[in-house]
Amino acid sequence: MCSESPTPDSETPPDIAVLHKDFLSLLLLLRASTTKLALAMKPSSPTYSAVHTPLKDTSSHLAAIAHCIHFLRPELHGSILVLEFQRVAIDIINSVRSLLTVLVGLKDGNEYLVQTGELHDLIDTAQSPTGLSVDNVAAIRKKWLQDKGSLEDGLSELNDMLDHEPSEADAEEENDDGWDEFGLGSDASLTPTERERSKKAQTIIRISTLLHTRILRDILSPSPSLVASTSDLDALSPCSSSLLSASDDFIASLYPPHDIEAISAELSSFQEEITALQRIVNAILSTHAVHAQLGGLDLEDASAKPAESSHAKWFRTCFDQILKNISSLREWLASGDIPASSAG
Repeated sequence: MCSESPTPDSETPPDIAVLHKDFLSLLLLLRASTTKLALAMKPSSPTYSAVHTPLKDTSSHLAAIAHCIHFLRPELHGSILVLEFQRVAIDIINSVRSLLTVLVGLKDGNEYLVQTGELHDLIDTAQSPTGLSVDNVAAIRKKWLQDKGSLEDGLSELNDMLDHEPSEADAEEENDDGWDEFGLGSDASLTPTERERSKKAQTIIRISTLLHTRILRDILSPSPSLVASTSDLDALSPCSSSLLSASDDFIASLYPPHDIEAISAELSSFQEEITALQRIVNAILSTHAVHAQLGGLDLEDASAKPAESSHAKWFRTCFDQILKNISSLREWLASGDIPASSAG
């Protein structure tokens, strides 16, 4: 267990599977000792003679948890996973502190039960299948999955905007919806030109949402097709939330009436996020290509240029399509109109 391992500064850290197992085992031991402590110090009838052992055990378990955290190395285990371990440890240590504060106060009532229950919930959550991540890929995947639904919701929102065909009754209601009294105006309908702009934006959002899903499948799955370095994975992690934020802002700018400057600004921000994501994915693809080339190295034909993998071809095509559509929409915005060939 972590408490029995060599000092973290003098030895190579244990494998992450060992650290993960030890950390969760310590949480179970902490759950047991704090439960005994809460029962022994029950405010209505404390049993002080039974306090010493669970209090000592609780202190030892907390020290072992901190010791376990010190073995984690961002450059080896991944910074996202290390942050998750630290967050779980801090939340649990703070919960133990709150429980001890209540118990030492010896206040009548059931507050100590509430604090004990909160500590149990934290530990049970960490122990659950969706709790503490087993490795850096799982930690990053968890973050990306949180954004996946929101990205799809944004695309659905844009689809609804384009599918909506206001009736005369809707128009009458919009003319007297009360928002003018607050100086906010009413929701207007898309003009034909605005509709064409929004359709182009829809294509951009649709492909980028597909890209997000494909990265989850090929790079961030439990058995990824593309194996990435720890540093590339850490760089990939924040791209999901950044893409979601840029996507939401871009979609929000498309509500009528269109403000060309606002749409252009949000489109530029969205392109920056796509370009940043492209750089990281390209780095992962390059690493994968090198490993594949070394694995299948033919000494008789070492100069042969390796064929582009299906993964590389898909991602290259996807990014090209997104950036091509962004460039097209930017030209439309600059001209102030939609080309006749596109408006039909």
